[in-house]
Amino acid sequence: MSCRCDLQVFPPPLVIPPGLVRIERQIAGFPQWRQALLAGAGNARHAATLGAWKASGPNDLGLMLIEMWAYLADVLAFYDEVHAHECYLRTARLPESVRMLVERLGYRARPAVAASVELALLADGRTTLSIPVGTAFRSTAFGSEKPQVFETDAPATIHPQASRWSVAAPRPVAVDDPGGPGAGATVLRLEAARSVRWAAGDRMLAQPRPEDSGTWRMRTVQAAETRTLDSGDKVLELTLDAALTLGAGTPLGGVRLLRPTKQAGLWIQTDINVVDKTGPATALTLDGLYRDLRPGVPVIVSCTAPDREGQRWFLVNDIEETTVAVDMATDADGATISGNLPATRVTLDADIDASDRGSPHNWNDAQAAHLLLHYGLADAGRLAAPPQAVLSPTAPLALAPATTTPADGHAPVRYALQDVDDQAVGFGGSVDYTALQVTANAYDTPRPAMRLPAQILANLVMATRGETVAAEVLGSGDATLERQSFSLRNSPLTHVASATATDGVASTLQIRVDGELWSERPTFYGVGPEERVYVVELDADGVATVSFGGGARLPTGVGNVVASYRHGAGAAAPPPGCIAQIARGVAGLRSVRQPFTAYGGADAEGPETLRTGAPRQALTLGRAVSIRDFEAFAAACSGVRAVAVEWAWDALGLRPGVQAWVVGEGAIADTVRARLQAVSDPTTPIAVSTATAVPIALAIEVEVEAGRLPAEVEVGVASVLLDVPTGLLSVERIGIGRPLYFSRLAEAVHGVPGVVSMRSTWTRAGIVATDYGDQPGSGAYFDFDAGITINGQVHGDAG
Repeated sequence: MSCRCDLQVFPPPLVIPPGLVRIERQIAGFPQWRQALLAGAGNARHAATLGAWKASGPNDLGLMLIEMWAYLADVLAFYDEVHAHECYLRTARLPESVRMLVERLGYRARPAVAASVELALLADGRTTLSIPVGTAFRSTAFGSEKPQVFETDAPATIHPQASRWSVAAPRPVAVDDPGGPGAGATVLRLEAARSVRWAAGDRMLAQPRPEDSGTWRMRTVQAAETRTLDSGDKVLELTLDAALTLGAGTPLGGVRLLRPTKQAGLWIQTDINVVDKTGPATALTLDGLYRDLRPGVPVIVSCTAPDREGQRWFLVNDIEETTVAVDMATDADGATISGNLPATRVTLDADIDASDRGSPHNWNDAQAAHLLLHYGLADAGRLAAPPQAVLSPTAPLALAPATTTPADGHAPVRYALQDVDDQAVGFGGSVDYTALQVTANAYDTPRPAMRLPAQILANLVMATRGETVAAEVLGSGDATLERQSFSLRNSPLTHVASATATDGVASTLQIRVDGELWSERPTFYGVGPEERVYVVELDADGVATVSFGGGARLPTGVGNVVASYRHGAGAAAPPPGCIAQIARGVAGLRSVRQPFTAYGGADAEGPETLRTGAPRQALTLGRAVSIRDFEAFAAACSGVRAVAVEWAWDALGLRPGVQAWVVGEGAIADTVRARLQAVSDPTTPIAVSTATAVPIALAIEVEVEAGRLPAEVEVGVASVLLDVPTGLLSVERIGIGRPLYFSRLAEAVHGVPGVVSMRSTWTRAGIVATDYGDQPGSGAYFDFDAGITINGQVHGDAG
């Protein structure tokens, strides 16, 4: 073999670049090892020992030995690769390996953390009621989860008369207010008790404001019906022939509605012009004396002529008594009358043909027999202000008049506003019992429009998941033993979020030995021989083992090692309305309500989270200095689904500050803020806000490969995009403030088995995106809570 290309290099050299998720250390399999061994057997270097050996057949012992060595080399190469994977954080496949590797970084995997919830308590009596620590409440089963127990974290004082207050439904005070008639209404609601009788055919003059004497609106009533609204208000509902135009913002109490109570005809048996249009205004000669007419008042002129039917409104400029020369007239007895007869002459403020006053027909003496003057217009009712059906986001929170005031003036500082659909928002504020008004300082989330009736729950208390085990005997101490360990009977051990704890969570476990409280330590490293401490280790199933002996040994005794703790934790949290049972009662406490979802719970940290979270936490060295540090600490808080942190200018302090945005349930922003303040310079300005959701409508059309079930392929596409936390469009992956490139969307969909091709439509705020990607903006994220449409079917939460 003189050519270098004929030379066989075995085993091949390992070339392993950084950043791999799979390490190729199995350099050869059985066939390659067998071939290499056989080639080596014929090598001149082995001629003295193997030169006479020839493979004579399948039963040759030498060939069998070579193949056994090839098999052994195959197995060793395989396990070399398997073990190599478990030596690195990026490639480790076993959860135990991941935990061991992060422990070498000084990082303790976060245990399961209990969710928190704000509950509303309802009580009986008329005096304040004390709620002790550990008052327990139980949820119903939800989803695939069993009932959960939540217990109060701190003592609280509530008042029965603050259990529940009814919100007084706001009433409109102006046109276009919710519940008002609107600026152009064809249906008016009048206060039934303060209105005259209306009937179809009645004429109406409306005046938006008393000072607007020249802005009368004239309409005809087509129907009138008395109705009782759901609120119990009785109204007179008038249907008009056309929309009544009223200025937006016009006070309802200032709108005058007039109806004529009298009418007069015109002289028709005379040669004079009874409709005199010789001047800029029109004068009408009436068929008698009408001394109850007054100047400056509005009147309506109507015509019933078939081809000129209509009506117009005017103001009376002048009134005079005159005489009319009658050529022929007949009195009531049938006698003929001639001569001059008294009559009233009315001068209007405009030409009777003015088109801006009503119907545009030209009227003159030819229609005199069909013209009527309607006068004596009187107030005929007030616009009703029925209670609104919806409480707008800016409406004040007025309490119903029947609200009972606590005699001792008990004034809560936390409230929950809940509507008839159980939609709720929490806020801090104050109550004024004299004015029957609740004022909000700040809402936890933007207050939405809420359907009435609504109520305010003022006896709010905080509770966390976990059921107390008061005194569990773990076992007996034995001073002759250097190390002793005991396991808790209930799991998982409850841990709660703690801003000041080293790893952000605190255990609820307390150990007493012979009645004396011992202390928990993360490890026995650096512990003195007389220190009364213990270490808690959690296995993969969440079972806690308590170990002693790294400091002081346990003293000998019978049943002298006693634990008190709470058990129960995890990400699964009951949605609003699930917690409705008092597990351990308190005298006077009647019931419990859950207006808000529980938040802040988290499952024990798994391998995928540890791979990224542990190195980031290790690089902080326990303090937040850089933006990456702040982001690492915020991301480690239980209940946080996504986080983004930026430097922002603090205008008050005239210095850079930290601005963080988070996605999570409940008051997660407060939890993150407390944690960041605890691990940073106390003078650093820190603001934490809930990220803004940007709703997106995504429609995808996929062509499915022949022979595959379209429904299964569609489910696969939905899973790749929406599954939490791995889906491309889940907030955990899409992040806050980060762009989404449509090429990544196409890549993910095309990676689903059975997808031949795809087309997508991305619509944001009604506008279809045509660029190569989209950016939500700083502090915002793309929200797919409404689901996505795949081949016309909705998948996700809305599905």
